Amino acid sequence: MTTQILGNKGDWSEFYAFLKILELKKLPSANEKLEAEENKFIHFRKIHRLDQHDNEIIYDLSGDEIQIHENHNDITIIKNEEITSKIQTIFKKIIDGPGSERKGSFCIEEAELLASLLLCHSIKAPSSQKSDIVATILDQVTHIEERSGFSVKSMTGSASTLLNAGETTNFEYLIKGLNKEHIQKINSIDSRSKIQDRVKEIIKQGGELVFCKLQNNIFEKNLRKIDTMMPEFIAETLVYSSHNKDRSLIKLATFLSEHNKFSKFDFTKDDYKFKLQQLLIASALGMVPATSWDGMMKAHGGYIVVKSEGDIVCYHAFNRDLFLEYLFNNTRFEAASTKRYKYGELYEEHNQIKLKLNLQIRFK
Repeated sequence: MTTQILGNKGDWSEFYAFLKILELKKLPSANEKLEAEENKFIHFRKIHRLDQHDNEIIYDLSGDEIQIHENHNDITIIKNEEITSKIQTIFKKIIDGPGSERKGSFCIEEAELLASLLLCHSIKAPSSQKSDIVATILDQVTHIEERSGFSVKSMTGSASTLLNAGETTNFEYLIKGLNKEHIQKINSIDSRSKIQDRVKEIIKQGGELVFCKLQNNIFEKNLRKIDTMMPEFIAETLVYSSHNKDRSLIKLATFLSEHNKFSKFDFTKDDYKFKLQQLLIASALGMVPATSWDGMMKAHGGYIVVKSEGDIVCYHAFNRDLFLEYLFNNTRFEAASTKRYKYGELYEEHNQIKLKLNLQIRFK
């Protein structure tokens, strides 16, 4: 009898990607529009996973069948048909499952049976592992095999986040030129778009939002490691995006290039695009707000995307430019929960009026 495995759409999509690699032994490379490039593939030779005791299990894909080894000892051989016969049913049940990528856990009987057969005690990588899938891939140019980590994102549910919100992603502002008598009135604004409406009212009443610092020192240090001015750039775009409907990264790069505050640098839209792309790729492949970041791309192999129709495409380090274009063209700032992350209300500190805005980046 198999142990019941529960997972949300994101968890099951990660397992589905693992199964597709086992089945196909390669994934198509993607262009900047998330389309599979003709006759360009990432070839997988092995998949590396950890069991519940942190022993390495290796899935050898170099032959016609899947050979499973634990601690370099032969364990079992799985025929491709075992996976092919169930994988479409599994994907349909992922699509039909409840909730979004991050919510609504459910089980899939066919996947549980395969997980048991493949010696998988979990459908997702352990939290201690930075990459969702670790694989040995074959470089088609050099013919050298290298071990690489991949991050997996799913389009099977609601649009997934690239940079998750938290109190760690709060930006603090000093409000200059605003009379204290307006605080209660502005904080009482409780419309559906209350952050947008509160910021508009602050500006209407003569207030100016001046960036002070990030609430979390670690995240600020991480951002400055990407670019020494990154917190200032993001702080300005947060104010802009908080009272404008178009929050796409494309629009934000245009705003920065036209914003007088940074005119002394003579940066163009392409310069800001490049800078914002560095934030996006760092968020995609290694950097998280609350953890001190060493600047390394933990999922250094690339990025696997499970598309809504079941196809899977892959970006690798050698098509980094295409991946950057994809991220830039398909992400936007999003307002997260004000109550959960404690931002969006004017408050007084040391006889000054302040406000916090929150950063979250989500795919369109």
